[in-house]
Formats: sequence, C-alpha cells, structure tokens
Amino acid sequence: MKIQSYITTLAACLTGLVMSGCGDFLDPKAKSEFVPKDATSLNELLLGEAYPLRSSNNQLTSFIYLFDDDLTAAPYQTPPEGFDPEAYYIAYTWQPDLWTRLDMASTKYGENQYFSNYKYILGCNAILDYIGQAEGDTKENIDNVLAQAHALRGFYYLQLVNLFGAPYYSDGNDTYNPAVSLGVPLKLASNIEDKPLTRNTVKEVYDLIVSDLTTAVELYEGLSAQRQWKADYRTSLPMAQLILSRTYLYMGEWDKAAEYAEKVMNNPAFTLLDLNTIPEIDPATSSWPVANQRPNYVDYLSYAISPEVIWVYSSVGDAAMWLSDAKTSSDGRIIHPYFMASPELMTTFGEKDLRKSRYVVTTPRCMIDGKRMPQAFGKMNINVNNNMYIPNGGINDFGRALRLPEAYLNYAEAKAMTGDSGSALDALNTLRKCRFKAEDYEPLQSLAGEELKQAVRDERRRELCFEGHRWFDLRRWGMKEIKHVWYPDANTTEEYTLKAGDLQYIMPIPTTSLELNPELSQNPTESAPRNGETVYN
Repeated sequence: MKIQSYITTLAACLTGLVMSGCGDFLDPKAKSEFVPKDATSLNELLLGEAYPLRSSNNQLTSFIYLFDDDLTAAPYQTPPEGFDPEAYYIAYTWQPDLWTRLDMASTKYGENQYFSNYKYILGCNAILDYIGQAEGDTKENIDNVLAQAHALRGFYYLQLVNLFGAPYYSDGNDTYNPAVSLGVPLKLASNIEDKPLTRNTVKEVYDLIVSDLTTAVELYEGLSAQRQWKADYRTSLPMAQLILSRTYLYMGEWDKAAEYAEKVMNNPAFTLLDLNTIPEIDPATSSWPVANQRPNYVDYLSYAISPEVIWVYSSVGDAAMWLSDAKTSSDGRIIHPYFMASPELMTTFGEKDLRKSRYVVTTPRCMIDGKRMPQAFGKMNINVNNNMYIPNGGINDFGRALRLPEAYLNYAEAKAMTGDSGSALDALNTLRKCRFKAEDYEPLQSLAGEELKQAVRDERRRELCFEGHRWFDLRRWGMKEIKHVWYPDANTTEEYTLKAGDLQYIMPIPTTSLELNPELSQNPTESAPRNGETVYN
C-alpha cells in the first residue's frame, strides 16, 4: 500500500525527529487517499509496518552484545581481505565518539537501531490514528488491532529508552532520577509536528510504556481465547503481560512485576522445556563425525521445538550479525570469529549444567588450547556450513523470542527483592530442575538477602544469555565495572575498562539525528577516546 511508503519516508524524516523538508510529501490530502477503511486491512498493514519480522534488515538491539560481559574478543586472527575490524573495536571498547568513528568506518548499524525502532513506532501510530475510521467491522476485530498496536509500541519504547536513556532504577546507584533524567522523544501520532521534538524524561517514557502495555492487556482480555494467543508472530496477551512484567522489573516495582510474571507462569499454553530431552553435543569433541551425522544445535526460538516460546520476532541478523563465525580469508579459509563467550559466563554454568552444552555453540574448526571455542551466540537455528556452525538466516527462522523462563526469573527476582525468599526459591528451583540431569540436580536452599539476590541474578545470566537481556540488566543492577580485552595484532593484548557507573552505560544519540534536529540533546560522554592498557607484548 502507498501508506507504507508514507510511513517509511516519515520515519526517515524522524531519524532526527524533525519535520523540515518533509512537508510536501506529508500532505494530509494525499495521505488520506491511502488509508485502509476496515480493521482487516489495517491488521495487514500493521503486520507490514509495525512488526519486526524475520525477513527484516532492521536492527533493534544488535549492538548491545558487544557492550556486556558475556562476550570477549577471541585471540588475534588475520582479518580477511577487505574486512575492517574497526567497527567491532569501536563498539567493543565503548568509545565515546562511537557514531563519528562508525560513520568513518561506513557502518550505520547503531543508527539503524535508533531509526528502526522509531519506524516501527510510526507504523503503530498510523494504525492507532486511523482505526477510528474503520467501517463495518466488529468490536472484536477493532480491539484485536488496537491490542497489537499498543503492545508493539510499548515494546519498542522500552527498547529505545534502555538503549539511549538513563535507567529508571539502578540498584545501589542513585545517580539518576527518572523524573529528571532524559529518556527518548515520545512520538505518539503519525501526523506532522509543528516543531522538532525534544527528549522526554525517563519517567514520561515509562509512563507511556505502562499505559500502552496495560491497555493491550485489557484489550486482549476482552477477546476470544483463540485471539489471546496462538503460535505465530503476532503479539498476544501473554506477550504483553511478560513485557509489562519486565517493564515493572526495570522500574523496581516488584509486586507488579511478580503479578504479571505469575500470569504468564500460570498460562497452560506454555511449559518449561526439559533440557534432558535435547541431545547433547560434546564440547570436547575436536573432530566431526561423517557429514550426514554432524549434530545440529536445537532452535530454542521455534514454536515447533520449544513449549517455552511465547513470541518470536526479528531477524537472525539482528541477533548475530556482529558475532558470526563465518568470516573467511582471501583464499576461502574460514577463520576464527572476532568474539566468543566470555570465560566468566562459561564459569557460571558449572560442569553439570545442561545449558553449557545446549545453549553455547562450539565449533571444532575454532580451537583454543585444544578446546573448541565457545561462540558468543546460540539458541537460534544453527546449521553446519563448511564444517562451521553458523546462524541460519532462512526465511523461516527468527532471531529472537520471548520465552517462559523469563517469567520465572522476573518473578524470582521480584520476590527476592521484597524478602519473600520461599517464593523466589520455588521459582528458581522449578526452572533449574529442567536444566540438570535428575542425578545432578540440587535444589537451592536456605538462601536469603544479598545471597539470594545474587543467586537470582546468576540464574538470569545463565538462562537468558545471548537473548539481549544482559546489558539492560547490568544497567539496572548498579552498572558494575567491565573489562574487555582486545588483540590489535598477534603479539599485543590491550585491556579496556568500563568503569562502574560509566557514562557509556547510556548510548549516545546517533550523530545524524543530532544534526537533523538541533533540539535533541546529547547524552554526557567523555571528551577523549577510551584508551586500553597494554597487558603484555
């Protein structure tokens, strides 16, 4: 539909959230000709303009994998011909002039995260603006479209404010006040603004997120059961409930976080996946079996395989484009990836934890000290290609999902923070029982206070690794110090430090957006580049 072109062009104008230069295209008379007149058509438009589909090239949060402590640089490898590792280095070492240097490296992925989320928000806004004009439709059909638009808009703003805004709540860190700290601009309609938008406070953004998600929940609760959830890429009642639980968790609203998490936990449509039912791939194996017997990792983001999956979304590229192990040299040799799972993450699993071999991809062609290198991605559809495990970006494969374990972990954390140790331990142990062999499982007992809180955080790190949670969790858990090692050449190791509470825990607004809209204020950043310390030569 022509309205799709309208939304895309408006989104381009809104990269800086400024309207100058777009007025001719956005003539309301022309726009009105393209508006669908019934809920069914708007529902299809919503799918094309507001959903992060598997076929999309848009990036929602892919950059953040390079920031956290679940990933570390692999030992030096010679880059393939024509490949510049500068973009990886800039993000991985938290450089304050991130966007300027990425522009020089001809890399727009970070800006794409800012643009993509707003593009989808504009799709939601268009639906919400025009749904009132729907003719000849039932209330159920209209409410179904409204529920999706509100759920999606709340989801995208939660992503944006945690990428480019200050944290709402950060345990032990009182630097930020949500009523004062800057979040992101709120654009709530698809029409032209009279003046450039400025940044709203974090509280204002979260108020909108909560409003959107609670509205979605209420609308879904009024729909027929078959429209409240089914195994497809549409939003649903449990999706909205889980994102609302996550939102309240980020706000430190523990009772509400637990309330909505429990609703998802009690939904009979979902059950925890017993990892004992998933064949093990031996990480110690250094050679392949015959070709037709090569083991494939399980796609944990598939409705067909996992009873935990609540909602699938986004592309494989969004989750793995920075982490692929398929880089090749000029003569066609596959070389080591630039990043791997950090030793700190791998140590948290313990030897008997089934997630260590099920969730973490290892490849015999990538060896360190005689052991297969743990890759910094997993859970998605992983196939064998040229004796390497690589993410499969096929048309039937999604890169991300909401899963039932998050509800258990949200609930456990909320209960731990309110002193309800029994409920927190029950939730943790219910999950953990599905992650060990029966003879190896030991329930957590007699934990309380700080010890229980740390146990919950460790479990969340293990279970949700490589799913885009870790960076956001580190922000709300006090912004701890992180160290990253980098190998500029075969003989040098440099160590870079993100200090506790570092300014780079909040991503700077992309340079292009600031240039387009002078009313946008930049997040505070260091004036000088971040330098590494040479550890040894």
